[in-house]
Amino acid sequence: MTVIPFKKEAGARPGLRPARASDFQKFYGKNAPHTARAWVAERDGEILGIGGVYFDRGKATAFSEFSPEMSKRDRVVGARKIMEIVRGIEGPVYALPGEYKSAPVVLRKLGFEPIEDSDYWYWRPEAEVVVLYG
Repeated sequence: MTVIPFKKEAGARPGLRPARASDFQKFYGKNAPHTARAWVAERDGEILGIGGVYFDRGKATAFSEFSPEMSKRDRVVGARKIMEIVRGIEGPVYALPGEYKSAPVVLRKLGFEPIEDSDYWYWRPEAEVVVLYG
């Protein structure tokens, strides 16, 4: 398995790798409730963040969770990897902004649009995506 380092100095930043089923158990304390394609940010065996797209009854939903130890730059790198997954999906992808105050701004920069009278946002394959810079 290939681990993509965020920075050249070993151990300075978390590495990024495809998520395994066991990562959901380790990070959330329970198994993933849905099929998912995801990435994990990991440092010294500790999972600092996980994000990707899960599939529930044909609906694709983007998600991410991260620990406060992850820097803004590391979260941006993770968001770019999540968007690689999103771009590979035919049809809309949904997202919930969650509790982070900056989430609506980030979702908009990634090309998601709010759904009127709903907490959900959506991304369409033809949507223009703005590249985030850390």
